[in-house]
Parts: sequence; structure tokens; C-alpha cells
Amino acid sequence: MIVCSLATSFRPRMPVDRDIRRRHGGFHISARLLLPSTETRGPGCQRRSIPFRSVYNISYSECAHSPSFCATVRVLMDIIWRFHRLDPGCIGGPLGLSLDTREVGRVTIVRCNGRIVAGSESESLRAHVAWLLRDRRAIVLHLGDVGFIDSSGLGTMVRTLTSTRQARGDLKLCDLPEHVRKVLEMSHLTKVFDTHESEEKAVAAFYLPGARAETPVPTSRSVLCLDRNADVLAYLRELLRGAGYDVHTTSYLRDTLILMRVTHFDLLLVGPDMTASPATQQAFQAARASLAVIDLGSEFSTRDAGEAGAGLLQQIEARLNPKSR
Repeated sequence: MIVCSLATSFRPRMPVDRDIRRRHGGFHISARLLLPSTETRGPGCQRRSIPFRSVYNISYSECAHSPSFCATVRVLMDIIWRFHRLDPGCIGGPLGLSLDTREVGRVTIVRCNGRIVAGSESESLRAHVAWLLRDRRAIVLHLGDVGFIDSSGLGTMVRTLTSTRQARGDLKLCDLPEHVRKVLEMSHLTKVFDTHESEEKAVAAFYLPGARAETPVPTSRSVLCLDRNADVLAYLRELLRGAGYDVHTTSYLRDTLILMRVTHFDLLLVGPDMTASPATQQAFQAARASLAVIDLGSEFSTRDAGEAGAGLLQQIEARLNPKSR
């Protein structure tokens, strides 16, 4: 009988006759060989070592009373080899799947943390992207924190890509761990998915001419809105689009800097209490110096919506077309 256990530590629950342990990339591969109770270790036991397909070196004690032990170990080696092909150093991670979503201009980034596997995890990813497609068309899946993808999870990603493109949008991948990249290569899907090294490069790809994304408003005036309040951003998006502006929204200073690097804006609307690291704050202050800026102030979100909107449109017109005043 062979029991193969993949765990972060080796804690046998019962007496074992053979113990094989190997650390691979900070991850323990622990295996227990339970030999028949009639077999005992005799005085003729000696320590031996065999190569594991030039990848692992498995050490064990072979007993003269256990002639079938070598064959048993070879079966175990084949089992572990199958795990190695999928990079066992990365198998595991958090159970379940959490999805953290944020907007970066016209792009929506979904940061996946956990395992994309058959069941509720795959279904939650599919349902979440379907919900985003109600009003978003440019989606990036950040996979840097994904510990494992099974065939069902990969199928869900393919279906999600298909649904997004059928909605005249696109879905890109970024920050792929090595084990996820291997899965795509083994599945011949590297040419199906558009992959990028970082979030910034994935966002920039959506701003290239001809990229599948939300259709920009045909105007030369582009406005970037920065606010921590998602409701305020939703209101600004609809208000300014209705007035004919090409609107981009985000809630973080670091994402604002990404957008400023990948495209041009005519006006920047900044909400209150926007905080970040000192380095990011300094970079933001330097970047905003070259733009027309309107600070919304803390009272904007609590004023009468009609009055606040009308007043803001007047301010924008004055900043973008000063000669018309």
C-alpha cells in the first residue's frame, strides 16, 4: 500500500516502515510507504539511494526481506513525477478563490487569490466576469496569487474569454506565476490568451489603437476622475459621458500614474483624502503639475446631485475653454 501526501510539513499519523522526504522550492513532498505487516526490518538492511529521473534523489533503506520494495518505490516515483510536471512547488495555497476588483480607467482589473478549480471557485469567477460585462468591456485577470488551476478552471477561463469577446470586449492575463504559464503551454493556450508581465503593460495594451475595449467618446476632451468613493465615480462617469467627455475613473494614486503613462488626459478631477506612499504621492504631485486639475473637495459627495453636477460642468468648461468665458 502506498500513501502519497503533499503537505507543508511531515507529520505521520501512524507507524511507517519507509519514509521519503524531499523539499522542492520551499515545498515538502512527503511520502509514506506502508509495507505489509509481515515484513520486518532485518539486520541485513542497508542505506541505498536511487536517482529520480535526474530531478529528485530518493533515499531509502532496502531490506533483504523486502524484495518487492524497489518496484514499490518506482511506482511512487511515477506518482510524484506526475505532480512534478504541474510544478508541485506551487500546488496548494489558499483554499477557495477571492476576487478583488478595481477600475483603472476604462480597464477593470480582477486580482484572483487562491485556486481556480472545479466547483464554486470556477463558478464564482465566471459569474463575476459576467456581472462586469454589464457595463465593462476591458478586463484583466491578475493571476499572481493563484496557487493552482485544474482543467475545469482552465475551461472556465476559456469560456470567460469567449463571453467577453462575444460582448465585443477583451480579457487579458497578467503576472502569471511559472506554474500557471506551464499549464497554458501544456494546454497549447498561450496563443489564445493575451498575457502580460504586469498590470501596467496589460492596461497599456487596452489603450493601443484598435484594441478591443469600451468605445471612446468621439471627443478631443478626455477627463480622468480620481476618488476613493465608488459611488461618486459612478456618478461622475455618467454625468461627464452625458456631456460628451471621454471619462476614465480610478480609486488609487498608483493606478492614476499608470494611466498618465499610457495615455493623455486634458483634465484631472481629484477627490479628497487621496493617500499613498510618500514616493507615490511625490510622483503624483509632479505628474499633475502638467494637467488642468479640479479638486472636488469633501463636500461634493453630500451636496444636491443636480447642483453639484451643474456646478462641476461649469468648472470643467471654464478650465478647458477659458476663452469662451
